Amino acid sequence: MQAVISVVHLSKTYASGLKALDDVNLEIRRGEIFALLGPNGAGKTTLIGTICGLVNPSEGKVFVDGHDIVTDYRAARSLIGLVPQELTTDAFESVWNTVSFSRGLFGRRANRAHIEKVLRDLSLWPRKDSKVMTLSGGMKRRLLIAKALSHEPMILFLDEPTAGVDVELRREMWNLVRLLQASGVTIILTTHYIDEAEEMADRIGVIHKGKIILVEEKTEIMRKLGRKQMTLELHEPLTSIPPALSAHKLGGPKGVGALVVRGDASFEALLRGGPQERRRRGGTENVPGIVGLGAAAALAARELAHRSQENERLRDRLWDGIAGKIPRVRRNGAADSLLCNTLNVEFEGVAGELLLQALDLEGIAVSTGAACASGHVEPSHVLVAMGRSARQARSSLRFSLGHGSSEAQIERVLSLLPDLVARARDVGDA
Repeated sequence: MQAVISVVHLSKTYASGLKALDDVNLEIRRGEIFALLGPNGAGKTTLIGTICGLVNPSEGKVFVDGHDIVTDYRAARSLIGLVPQELTTDAFESVWNTVSFSRGLFGRRANRAHIEKVLRDLSLWPRKDSKVMTLSGGMKRRLLIAKALSHEPMILFLDEPTAGVDVELRREMWNLVRLLQASGVTIILTTHYIDEAEEMADRIGVIHKGKIILVEEKTEIMRKLGRKQMTLELHEPLTSIPPALSAHKLGGPKGVGALVVRGDASFEALLRGGPQERRRRGGTENVPGIVGLGAAAALAARELAHRSQENERLRDRLWDGIAGKIPRVRRNGAADSLLCNTLNVEFEGVAGELLLQALDLEGIAVSTGAACASGHVEPSHVLVAMGRSARQARSSLRFSLGHGSSEAQIERVLSLLPDLVARARDVGDA
């Protein structure tokens, strides 16, 4: 993907001798949400300030959409909107005048329609004539974002946007960031909350003592952080599994996963198998493990059959509720070939990605687009093959039911979905 910001061998040393940035190299992809993590004093704000033209670099180059921030600073800065940590606004000015003035600072002509759209998107329109000093803390945060968006930038910097705010406002900010990304804005945010980066970012960079020490896809970082392993050091070897552990799952041979075993099973037999198994032939020395695995498989088969029937009932309840409460919806797939645990629904006039994000903020996980897509939303190839247009496929969501699905969860989805669909359609119409 094309880089919209390129940082090349960037260093910054202040007059005091403090080296805030040390040979930083970084590329930000167009249209992504990039989270920059680091402790206080790591250099996050200095890096953002340098890219935005507020801090002069000591060494290196920065390019914004191909424009050098030093030799072509006007073009570079016109592409950037910055939301600082501090609330820096004229307390006695109105919301409308504050945002309009920020647009004028970039030499842009007055555009009442754009200013109105920004204020409406940020839920500030009812307070457009209010003085800034009368706004709540959350509204002042949104006002800073409105100022940053006033001149229609393609890149938005958010410097610790949720520092010191409550949980509800944090979720509002996350939702807003996703909507901005959906409109084509590239977003770079700094934070020291790993959960915030996990919730919002496509990629994550870590800065420490002025150096970029890691840049990776969020999913890869979460995979590494999410792996847990416990190692036990024994005072003396064990010849058999203690009774207290006999009912627990223990790691078995590669390809088996885990076995439930009896207390008298030999460790050697369980973990390595018999002579025939070591020669990659079928063997019987590992009888306790084999018997346990067989019993577990039989139980799993019965549970799967019961779960399939329950998921089918919940799937049909979900569809009946959607069809009864929401107009202009269609169920994808032939009635005689539906999976018991999947409901695929087209919501006409709705961007599936937008609806997915709105549901995600409510703690409801759904999917849209092609399962193999990465970094952007492609229409589901299956739906296209079924005769749906790319637009119809992009308007479809997949609801997947699992072992933990319940009637209460279905009812919660049905209580939230009509309003979210209506709001998403309003965004599409606008």
